[in-house]
Amino acid sequence: MSDAYLSHEALISSVTAAGTSLGPAIGRHFESTFRCLVGQKGVVSEPSFFRMLSGEAHPLGNLAVFPEPVELPIVRTAVEPMAGLGVPSAVIFSGTNPPCPDVATYLSERGYVNQSAIPAMGVDIARLKSTSLPAGYELVRVGSGAESDEWVQLLAAGYGLPVGLARYFSPAAFGAESTRADGRLQFFAIRHAGTMVATSMCFLKEGLAGVYSVSTIPSERRKGLGEHATAEPLRLAARLGYRVGILQSSEAGYGVYRKLGFQDFGGLPIFIRIPA
Repeated sequence: MSDAYLSHEALISSVTAAGTSLGPAIGRHFESTFRCLVGQKGVVSEPSFFRMLSGEAHPLGNLAVFPEPVELPIVRTAVEPMAGLGVPSAVIFSGTNPPCPDVATYLSERGYVNQSAIPAMGVDIARLKSTSLPAGYELVRVGSGAESDEWVQLLAAGYGLPVGLARYFSPAAFGAESTRADGRLQFFAIRHAGTMVATSMCFLKEGLAGVYSVSTIPSERRKGLGEHATAEPLRLAARLGYRVGILQSSEAGYGVYRKLGFQDFGGLPIFIRIPA
């Protein structure tokens, strides 16, 4: 990334101050995160869309993301190469409004099914519920060295991703070469007995601290690790002046994030195609 370390940017002071603009801002943050993958195999980043074709058998591995508004010819250009693949793929609109009818009709004709929107969530970091780790567990920063490979394996196991796809979201892929506290992209893991058991990533962009890639291996769940891997990176971001934390929730994580204090600010429309 050209802006690997933070420079001055206007910070959003609170959820209340952001008002109705926070939902669209969360969507733009989501899109910006994917655009950090420019240079990776199968990635195309155009002003009007982002597309990743990894060939992996998971919808997030073959993905097109569109800002809004978006017109049908642009959608066709981005989606046709995915629709011809024999693996699952997804289309996500980073605005919180549904696509126009002609775009929705086209996607349906190409086999994409409209899913429940991905919840866009935000919180005033100072209002986050307090979290802690069990004895013997610690949150550590992760760089792009050998530990990046361990982080990838854990993300894949915890999030149910193919390992090849998890590598796209690794510290090495994002170019997070160090563990500096002022890095725009910061990767974290929780270790126990020398082994990573949970992961997360924090992306500082457009005045918001966004948490992504939160996962915990099945054998370590229900210990509060996911809560801490979400909240603590945001509290560290607050030391840099960030006041609002955001994320896009999975179905499994929604209840956890609500308990932490996150509120809903709309949702990102998503269409998924699973080939026969």
